[in-house]
Amino acid sequence: MSVITIQVGQAGNQIGQEFLDLVSRDALSGEDLATVDQHFRSAPRSRTHLAKDNSEYAGEQYIARAVLVDMESKAVSKVMRAAKQSCRWSYNTEGVYAGTRGAGNNWARGYVDDGKKAVPKILDMVRREAELCDTVAGFVLPMSVAGGTGSGVGTLLTQQLRDEYPRDTIMNQVVWPFSAGEVIVQNYNAMLSLSRVYRASDAVVLFENDSMNEICARIGCMSGRSRGIAKVNVSLDAINSEIARHMAGMLSSARAVETSSPQQLPPSSDVAGRHLDGNAGSATEGSFRWLKRPTGLREIAGSLCSHPDYKLLTVRCLPQMPDAHKAFSNYTWPRLVKTLRQMQVAVWPCEEGVNWQAKPRPVGHDVHHPEGGAALSDANNRAISNLLVLRGRDSNKYNADIVTQFNDATLYTRWYPQPLKMWVSPHTLDQHPMTATLVSNSRCMWKPLDHVTKKAWRMYQSRAFLHQYTSYGIGEDEFIDSFVQMEQVIKNYKSL
Repeated sequence: MSVITIQVGQAGNQIGQEFLDLVSRDALSGEDLATVDQHFRSAPRSRTHLAKDNSEYAGEQYIARAVLVDMESKAVSKVMRAAKQSCRWSYNTEGVYAGTRGAGNNWARGYVDDGKKAVPKILDMVRREAELCDTVAGFVLPMSVAGGTGSGVGTLLTQQLRDEYPRDTIMNQVVWPFSAGEVIVQNYNAMLSLSRVYRASDAVVLFENDSMNEICARIGCMSGRSRGIAKVNVSLDAINSEIARHMAGMLSSARAVETSSPQQLPPSSDVAGRHLDGNAGSATEGSFRWLKRPTGLREIAGSLCSHPDYKLLTVRCLPQMPDAHKAFSNYTWPRLVKTLRQMQVAVWPCEEGVNWQAKPRPVGHDVHHPEGGAALSDANNRAISNLLVLRGRDSNKYNADIVTQFNDATLYTRWYPQPLKMWVSPHTLDQHPMTATLVSNSRCMWKPLDHVTKKAWRMYQSRAFLHQYTSYGIGEDEFIDSFVQMEQVIKNYKSL
């Protein structure tokens, strides 16, 4: 089933190009036909088979199932050149909408002015791209909500996509602004955008710039120490590449495995040593068996965001290391999965520096339980559901005891059935022999949302920069409605 990527704004286009380039490189080198068909279609002159050596082909083989949107042409031209220079794939030149001026970091201008002019033409491009697909699974929209195009045009486009394609899955890949960003009205833009996207989208994947910057800084320090460099400056390109890697870990094709619910799973000593046989059918013993249904965008949204009040997803991906260190990787599946679990419990984005003393809140302790206290409730990260994706060597022969680390009832709410999903794939990600990705619908995102909403409210109370929005017809009712929506989302997740 095909996925159409709609890249909105400068950051959205840069991240989308990095994501598609990584997917094409990994899929072509490993002959992952399912992932290729999901995100690309064959160019008219390309051959019908794959080869590990692409040097015999003149020019790109595949055309991305993508639509590019920006209110200025600089970023769009750059990513189109980068795709063509890869000699593996390119963008469809008829699927590009580029304006002549930017949106001025103004959500209202992008939503009211530029969006209304551009969205009908963009939807026509999306329709033409969808007609070239056998079956459309849904749409992925990489977008930043700090500026004007990604937040304003991206919001209106998401709403119109929901009206045009009510049965297809819409997943927004939202880049959350730095806590100390350079755009003075970024809190307004983020709040106004997310409050509306949340209603129209099936799943909203949030990537915090602060967290991605921390990951890149630590990876850069590893590489710098080996070259005698004490301090490393993180570029936006590095952050975009890291976001793209997290997206690829979640959206590349895989194979589903059925696991028991935390309440049904036997103790780890009872399931240790049970392996999947790697063939079609069921596991050799125990509570694991292959599922023949496909995995992809619909399955992520359907299994992790089935409750309409809880649509926020976070992604953690391991290992985190420089390219030069990949050849010397000695990771094992138990180590990767154990670290992922602790990163979720401790609400920490990085492999290094994770707090191994943090413990899940015991079952029966509510958020405001007198024995738990404020420190316990703030540190705990209870989830509604998790998706664990293992990619690479021996991913289909894992020990069942590994999965029991996530089949722990203290990690989840009581009311969600079958909170753990698991996918495996023999294909590698970003040249890592083993990669573990955790997609989680958990309470950890309420703090960054609360931080931005409170800052936006303080600005609103002082009427700071409101003229930039009222001049485009965005009145106080729209602001109040957005604040109410955001406060409800924060309350829902904080109470988990």
